[in-house]
Amino acid sequence: MSKILLTGGTGYIGLKVLNALIDREDSVTLLIRPSTNTSDLPMQCSTFIYDGNCESLYTFFDEERFDGVLHLASLSKIRVHKTKDIEALISSNIILSTVLLDISTKTKVKWFLNVGTFWQHFDNEKYSPVNLYAATKESFITIAKYYVDTSSIRFNTLMLNDTYGQDDSRSKIFNLWFNLLISHEILKMSPGEQIIDLCYIDDVVNAFLIMVKLLESKENCIDSMERFAVYSSERMTLREMAQKFESIVGRSLPIAWGAVPYRNRDVMIPQNHIRGVPGWVARVSFEEGIKRIIKKNMEK
Repeated sequence: MSKILLTGGTGYIGLKVLNALIDREDSVTLLIRPSTNTSDLPMQCSTFIYDGNCESLYTFFDEERFDGVLHLASLSKIRVHKTKDIEALISSNIILSTVLLDISTKTKVKWFLNVGTFWQHFDNEKYSPVNLYAATKESFITIAKYYVDTSSIRFNTLMLNDTYGQDDSRSKIFNLWFNLLISHEILKMSPGEQIIDLCYIDDVVNAFLIMVKLLESKENCIDSMERFAVYSSERMTLREMAQKFESIVGRSLPIAWGAVPYRNRDVMIPQNHIRGVPGWVARVSFEEGIKRIIKKNMEK
């Protein structure tokens, strides 16, 4: 059992990871904002309200002596930022992240698992951010190198791309497609040749658990600063994905392909050069994932 500080635990992925850690009988504390809605949180976790006071956060870390930090919190993907978004992006994705890592090293936290995005690697480049959001995610990893070089903390980043699953209220393509089956409205989309790398939530959570186990290990199985990616076993174009979706649900989607152009810096080929999570494979097929969502929707 580990004592873990989790950020981002009220989001879709974070809440699933939180429940998995509790099932593992870890002691989990959730870092939340004063405005955070905690109604969906399990009773087995405790919370610490962070209001921006670094000194109180340091005192809390010093008292609790966490084994590790699992850092999922970030300002959600802003595809195209406005100037007014810059301060919030930097505050959330760079300043808060650095404060957490700084305090972690000073209170002898053993490991820190960060979360990155495939958007840091436009056109499969070693580094080419799709947007400012991706640039802030890369910036924190660059900052982390200083802490790794000057402390004993283990730091790794789990790189995620698209995820989906049951009870997902995010603005994801499948929610849009399911709504189309009811509304029958015509959806204008791009030509749909961009390749999609999509992982079911259960597989994603399992990747997190494997990473935590690797970081907990006394064997130093992985190198600090190394990145590990979660990959789909069924990469396909957006158009192919729509065809599979139609086959599974037995209905045609009213989509006008090519009615709108590709977006600026649309990711046509997701990165594939980062090492996959050791010992992890995606087990839930696209067909099985959609069927699980349909079953869950029918139960509501």
